[in-house]
Parts: sequence; structure tokens; C-alpha cells
Amino acid sequence: MSQENVEAVHTAFDAWNRGDVQAALDHLHPDVEWEENPDVYPGLDRIYRGHDGFLKRQRDAFDMWEWFKAEPQETIDEGEHVVVLLHLSAKGRHSGIEVEMSVHDCFTFRDGKVARHRLYAHRAEALKAVCLEE
Repeated sequence: MSQENVEAVHTAFDAWNRGDVQAALDHLHPDVEWEENPDVYPGLDRIYRGHDGFLKRQRDAFDMWEWFKAEPQETIDEGEHVVVLLHLSAKGRHSGIEVEMSVHDCFTFRDGKVARHRLYAHRAEALKAVCLEE
């Protein structure tokens, strides 16, 4: 099942980058728990729950950007967990300033869908969260 989880994550990012949030939602469990990291995204709620919570998170996090892209750079398959190094790039809607950064997303699957998401600023933290060490 883990290769299917990796493919689901990549398919969801592809859909999200195209602006097809509904197709991305199709890969999220109805009871998904989406945990944010205030060190990476200050001002967001710490946890968003369910599909409605995820949609609220989209508004909270991305309405300020003219465009925003999340590109997987590396994927670590750990069975029910998938860790993804993401390269993020965006352009401010009002400022026009372009920014780039890298983060690590950890996805936990249940019933073939993402049931939990956690965001980490550092690779070691993400790997430790899924019981892997560098």
C-alpha cells in the first residue's frame, strides 16, 4: 500500500498546484487532521480538522498570494507515513515580492487517504516523527 500512498501524495500536489482543490481533497480522509507549524506559517490555526477545516486552511494560508507552488523534491516512503521535502515558491498578491523556502510534510494514511498532516521546518524533525533517524 505504501507506493500507492506516495502516488496519492504526488497526485494531490499536482492537483493542488493546478488549482484543483477538490481533486486534492479526494486524497484526504473525511476526518483529516491538518497540523500547521507556527514557525513556518505564523498566524494560522494550529490544527484544521476535516475537509471544511482544510478548505479554511486554504483560505487562511493562501489568499495573500498571487500564486503559490509546492513542488515535491524528495519523497521518503515509510509505509503508512510519507515524508516529502517540498520546495515552496510564491508571489505576494499585494507586495509582488517572490519568496522561496523548503519544508518537510509528513503524511499519515488511513484507509488509503491522508488522515494526518504535520509540517516541519527541518528534515531531522520530520524523520524523527516517523521513527527514522538521519
